[in-house]
Amino acid sequence: MPPSLCDLEQQREVLAQRIAELGDLRPGSITGTSGRCGKPEGHCHQPRHPGHGPISGSPIISKHV
Repeated sequence: MPPSLCDLEQQREVLAQRIAELGDLRPGSITGTSGRCGKPEGHCHQPRHPGHGPISGSPIISKHV
């Protein structure tokens, strides 16, 4: 049996309160990347090497006016 509308509204209220308790949230995202560097002799180019990373960062979005 699916949850009732009342149950769903209560769950939404609890989640909204928990999100409000998180504090200051800024827009954006954090991404993780990994890969190989530009040095052909680097250790990251060896067979079965996972490469460099993960490197966490926040992409910067610029608005050109």
